[in-house]
Amino acid sequence: MRHVGDRSRKADTLFIHGFGGAPDHWNDLREMLPPDLRGRALTLPGHATRASEPGEFSIEAAAQEIIEQSICERTILVGHSMGTRIAAEIAFRAQPLVHAIILIDGSCVPTNADLAAGSIKKALRTRGKAELVNALINEALPGNLPDGLRSDLTKTMNAMTDEAMVDYSASMANWDSKKCLTRISAITCPVLVLQSTRYTTVAPIRRQSIREDPSSIWYDAWRLSPNTQQLTLPNSGHYLAQERPGAVANAICDFVARSQA
Repeated sequence: MRHVGDRSRKADTLFIHGFGGAPDHWNDLREMLPPDLRGRALTLPGHATRASEPGEFSIEAAAQEIIEQSICERTILVGHSMGTRIAAEIAFRAQPLVHAIILIDGSCVPTNADLAAGSIKKALRTRGKAELVNALINEALPGNLPDGLRSDLTKTMNAMTDEAMVDYSASMANWDSKKCLTRISAITCPVLVLQSTRYTTVAPIRRQSIREDPSSIWYDAWRLSPNTQQLTLPNSGHYLAQERPGAVANAICDFVARSQA
């Protein structure tokens, strides 16, 4: 494993999971990183041990909570899926404190927030949470899931309240429609965009090979950012940090070393 050299002012690293995720989903990746990059894996409101907590479930609220409670000078943010949006929102709001951001299989799917919320509400009402969760994991977010991760995701998503599922879905749609491009264009810190090659979001609940649809709003927007490096990992699905932790760890180490040079 390539190691990032010691610095007199080391950056802290915060890992931000996605919709229905949990902090321990980062364990394999963090164990493969050098000690000075393992940092802390956060639990988003409405997830895992915080599933029963009341509160506001949105990209903006999660970002602001992290800024107020967890961020420090020279922070490196690592986000996956919905967590990439939160990382970008933090980098936009707290640019002087963010050293770099690493975005793992993010996407931008502009959708009306009311329609997104209504779709989840309808699915919860007509199909039930268990069937909806199964569809999300097996149809919307497929990949080469390691043993145990599928059952883990099923458990953590089923533990979410209906309110959290609906509100986060609406918030992602709103952020994608109204804030994504302005946030990307304003971020000045180094950015690493790590993307899966087997599947990439091209429409709600529809993913296809990036080779068949190489252009997406998310990928193209970051391509225009002068401080962004983009990397795709062959034969990887949406949960590529869990599927290919060694390759992701090496990419992170190389990127951080260059950003600190």
